[in-house]
Amino acid sequence: MRVRISHLVNSLTRQALFESVPGYVAKEVDFAALEAEARREHGVERLHRFDLGENPDGCTPRARAFLESLSPADFQHCVSSYPETDAPLRERLAELHGVPPRWIALGTGVVSFISILCHTFYEWGDRVVMPTPTFFVIEEYALRSGALPIYLPFAYEDGFGWTPRMTEQVIRQIQCVPVKMLWLCSPNNPTGHAIPAEEIDRIVQAAEESFTMVVVDEAYAEFVDDRPEFASAVRLLPRHENLVVLRSFSKAYGLAGMRIGCAIMSSKVVHDAVARQMEYFPVTRLSIEMARVAADDQEYLALTRHRTRERMATLQPAIRALGSFECIPTETNVFLCRRDGWSSADFRGRLMARGILVATADIEGLRGQGWVRITCRDPSENALLL
Repeated sequence: MRVRISHLVNSLTRQALFESVPGYVAKEVDFAALEAEARREHGVERLHRFDLGENPDGCTPRARAFLESLSPADFQHCVSSYPETDAPLRERLAELHGVPPRWIALGTGVVSFISILCHTFYEWGDRVVMPTPTFFVIEEYALRSGALPIYLPFAYEDGFGWTPRMTEQVIRQIQCVPVKMLWLCSPNNPTGHAIPAEEIDRIVQAAEESFTMVVVDEAYAEFVDDRPEFASAVRLLPRHENLVVLRSFSKAYGLAGMRIGCAIMSSKVVHDAVARQMEYFPVTRLSIEMARVAADDQEYLALTRHRTRERMATLQPAIRALGSFECIPTETNVFLCRRDGWSSADFRGRLMARGILVATADIEGLRGQGWVRITCRDPSENALLL
């Protein structure tokens, strides 16, 4: 009977079962069990998490105040009732990004939209271009969908950062063979580097001429929103319908537990197609309200940027001063680090024995190079790392 049931699984799911991409975050890991293992094997009381790109200072003060102000009846209403409308949040985001509210779709974070876009656009055998290293979920979901990734590796000599040479490489690739979709992360995860605005302009224009969709993952964009040279790709949407921009409340906003993000797109065809692939009531009433209040707290984002840059300016030199450690400069709160003679697994294991959890970065574009991804935390936690 077991064999017969396996035959009922559709072909794409069978494909997904065989496509496992090494990532720096494993959704299957039970953190409590991992912490218990560290306690049992290494005698550490707790694991300090440097493996997730969260805001160590938590959510915005206004979001926290809103949550604390809820009466028992209001809270009960939030958790027991279906959302009535997401219009107020879409209107606030539209105001922030200078686009019509109808261009915005809300979902459970950037990862959900990566999955939805794959289901919306990919046919079996479609070519998908991705500079690497990048957010590993992009590669994993492409493979699950039967698409064929084309990897364009960043150069270590450039600090895994974007260069005009990479722009030329991307444009040549989408012009020489049919490419269904191009994925860009700005700032990139796990390297922390943003793509200069003029480079994205050139790429989106070339992609439109080649009938290629472009998706820009801006989950970490709040860390560079004050820098004009890294202006959001949202500004290109009025001129380019082949573009989708993804944003998140999980990083700088500090709302990872609310699971909410958005996709912004100017094409009605794309918007309607994406909407058909989305579930009903994708985000909760509480998530919508928390995100709406957080979006009003732009002062907190400015403070987060300042704190992150100040802390990173202390943390990375301190790690380098330990000797034999290499850190890649970053524009966000995450960065790559390695030590001579250690593999990624060695690095993670040695720190776990001290109660520190970092993310291995043994992914496409970094495989076998010994890198881990570390999140900059608050000063007291960073002191534990050192």
